[in-house]
Amino acid sequence: MSDSRKPGGKHLKKEAGLKVAEILTAALVDLKEKLGEKKFLRNIKKASKAMVAGFSDKKAVAPKKKATGKKAAAQKTTVPKASSPKTTTKKAAPKKAATQKS
Repeated sequence: MSDSRKPGGKHLKKEAGLKVAEILTAALVDLKEKLGEKKFLRNIKKASKAMVAGFSDKKAVAPKKKATGKKAAAQKTTVPKASSPKTTTKKAAPKKAATQKS
């Protein structure tokens, strides 16, 4: 027996979209009278498409967790790179103290 709440098979998005459209159509009968048949169906189609946009047959991949504890500390304490001669900065000349003789 298949569970009717979980759409399966090749066309997961299409089946879910049809179910969403069906539910929205039943819930928004008043809006259908105001907009008219054609505009109402177009808006329902757009709304159902937006709602099922994230569905896919593939399993969701969890994001990788950052290292914690000792591993994180070890990664932060890396050896500084040797500076190349092109990237050295000039040292400022020492400032002379202004002395006044009276």
